[in-house]
Amino acid sequence: IDNSVGTAVNLSGKVALGYADIFTSVSNKPEFSFGIFDNLVVTQVPEPSSLALLLCGLPLLARRRK
Repeated sequence: IDNSVGTAVNLSGKVALGYADIFTSVSNKPEFSFGIFDNLVVTQVPEPSSLALLLCGLPLLARRRK
């Protein structure tokens, strides 16, 4: 991923985290330039079409229950 900055990356459903540090001149060795990600939360976001179908179906369910 380091060499693909600004391009699309296929992640196959996996999480990818990018790290950029403007102070990389502190160390010339890449193994000493790192970042730590803490408290990572991954949530599932529905597709817009699925959300539209759900919103269209809710009035039908309410009408059926009356």
